[in-house]
Amino acid sequence: MKKILITLILLPFLIAGVLYITRYKKNLDQITPYPFYISRDAYKAVKELDYIPILLVGDKMALRMKTFIPEIQELISKNLTKPVKIKTLAIDGENIHRTLAKIKQLKKMPLIILFMSNLDAEVESIFNSNQLSEINENIKLYNDDFLKSLMMIFPFTARFIYKPIKLTVLKENIVPDINLYPEEVFLKRKEVSFKLYESSLDELIQFTKKRNSIIIPITSPLNLKIPPKSACYGALNQDFFGDYLKFNKMFEQNKMRDALEIGKDLVLVAPNHSNILFRYAKALHSMNMMTNAQTFYENAYAYDCTKRFGHPVYNSILKKVSNKNRVKYFDFHQLVTDASMRDESFTEDIYPQDVYFEKLAKAIAMDIKSILRL
Repeated sequence: MKKILITLILLPFLIAGVLYITRYKKNLDQITPYPFYISRDAYKAVKELDYIPILLVGDKMALRMKTFIPEIQELISKNLTKPVKIKTLAIDGENIHRTLAKIKQLKKMPLIILFMSNLDAEVESIFNSNQLSEINENIKLYNDDFLKSLMMIFPFTARFIYKPIKLTVLKENIVPDINLYPEEVFLKRKEVSFKLYESSLDELIQFTKKRNSIIIPITSPLNLKIPPKSACYGALNQDFFGDYLKFNKMFEQNKMRDALEIGKDLVLVAPNHSNILFRYAKALHSMNMMTNAQTFYENAYAYDCTKRFGHPVYNSILKKVSNKNRVKYFDFHQLVTDASMRDESFTEDIYPQDVYFEKLAKAIAMDIKSILRL
């Protein structure tokens, strides 16, 4: 009887000890289960920056937009005694997680933040493929409303809740991920990247709002007219290979009506086949069915199983999270896509023509003038 009583008394301490060793010591006090850790010294220089009224942050698209800062400044500063200062911390290859870390280091928050970041979301590897199941499990735990509330009130509880993983350390220099992943792993990594992007964007918007800073998220234009390079394995059942050959033959002979007739069934049985989706989009485009064409162009882009800059899902997440937080965004992607359905809008694979950056600059300037009541 005494042994049972002693065991019952000691059991909670034993459980607590096991949890301390297996989880508490190995996890961080972080509500969001990021599978990476950004070195404290990575953005030490950002702390020393003077106050920046308007700040442009993000990846290579933001860096390209930097060229048009003088135009925004001129439009905003018209009739003012001093020009409004606009600076940028954008870097080629920078993901949203690094951008968030930078903004958190600022001594004083900017009045307005222009955010352009989703082209380079997967330039560097921020997690280990061998830990995908643990990362997904932790994200599932994070999405539990009760557990999330508990961690927000008592952050230390995250150390006990999340499964321990080996964190990827991100230092100041961005190291591109040159690994070629098997298609199954490639798709799973994308899925995790989307979830992490959404978490960081939500955190970024809430962080800026709490500090009375106005953030303006901007979608990234995607060149939808570039044919996909690879259809994912298993995207087409062999039973429909004959129809696929007929579809391609009609398309190559420019018989678009016939291609559409065959294609409408193929896109139902092979909704993940990037080449079918792209050619079906081209056929719709040729018939001036622009809205449907854009949908299938974006699906083709999304299901290309090769590394490409950007992804339609990132733009969708940006709009969804902005709407959830009641933040106005600029849909730069749609602005360029509307024009690209009629003309060529890209000077190269990634960047649209300067005229579209100029249009965006004017729209941003008008919005900032409205915010500042100039």
